Amino acid sequence: MQQILVSGIPPVGLFPALPQPLRQALGRRASRIDQALGRRLAGRPATVHLPLEGSPAFDQFAHDGYHPGEAGVADWAGFLAPGLLDRLPDRAADGPRETTDTDDSVR
Repeated sequence: MQQILVSGIPPVGLFPALPQPLRQALGRRASRIDQALGRRLAGRPATVHLPLEGSPAFDQFAHDGYHPGEAGVADWAGFLAPGLLDRLPDRAADGPRETTDTDDSVR
């Protein structure tokens, strides 16, 4: 069964590279788009919308203050992976699965 995971829109209103009032305006707009995306995907089978939660710390951004840095990408993947893995058809019976760096089956 095919599964589609749609990540939520990032909290643009918290991006340090964007000046105010642009940051605030884009942040509100991104939030509204993410809410609409969630409503749009709610009735689609095998499709999951995972809104991003929390506030990224400054050190989670790349040097440009806009894109995610290494720590931000790791946190994002750590947030999305369980949401996806828990929805795989064979996961319900097997329970949580540990992975290692050499385990390519979940990449």
